[in-house]
Amino acid sequence: MPTNISYTKLADRNVSFGLIRTNPKLTSNVKLTIDSAGELWLNSIDAVKELTDRKYKKFRINPNSNHPVNIYKFYDYGNTPSNISFAIGSTINTDKVADNLKDQYDFDLYSSGAKYLTSRLYAEKFSYFAPLYLDKVLPEYFVIFKIPGASNYTVGEWKSKLADPNFSKSDFALDLFKNAKAVKTILLDETTNVGKYIRKIQQDKQYNKNPLYINFKKGSFGNLKIYFKQ
Repeated sequence: MPTNISYTKLADRNVSFGLIRTNPKLTSNVKLTIDSAGELWLNSIDAVKELTDRKYKKFRINPNSNHPVNIYKFYDYGNTPSNISFAIGSTINTDKVADNLKDQYDFDLYSSGAKYLTSRLYAEKFSYFAPLYLDKVLPEYFVIFKIPGASNYTVGEWKSKLADPNFSKSDFALDLFKNAKAVKTILLDETTNVGKYIRKIQQDKQYNKNPLYINFKKGSFGNLKIYFKQ
């Protein structure tokens, strides 16, 4: 590892981090949306036809408001059936074998990444879906980078580096940032709407301190209760 680069270690544990993919069975099909002006909205993930309805789109929220209350109102004041709000959507056909590799994996609905924005409700042309595991140490920035081309290395370079026993994840990350260009930076501290909102989620009295809690006490509902952190 190069010795001429300094690193700041945030914490060993309790650090918020980005996820490659979200799970609607834990979080439901709702996402917090930030537009170019910094305004906050709730929007549904189009897992099923019912969630494509306009009533689940561009639901304005106040950065100082309560997140559980917003979710309750967003889902038609609790009237949206759970089999709809927690449905698992897919953009691939699971009834037949796919001819192309790209049709065997579903990366559209729940995976992190940039997408064309087809909604007419927003003026922006692109969106970036970024699932976040929220913990005690909160991020101050969200930065989108891009590299020239489809990959940081050519096929030949990849083959050479993978054959090199000294090639590490740190080397890959450093090479990536050398070639990358920051195209968008979003401030997430307490001075911004989104920063205020995620901090209010974290400070809520009902916010789970543990990502998973199981109650084994005799006489509890089904003898098993599981609570997932939002």
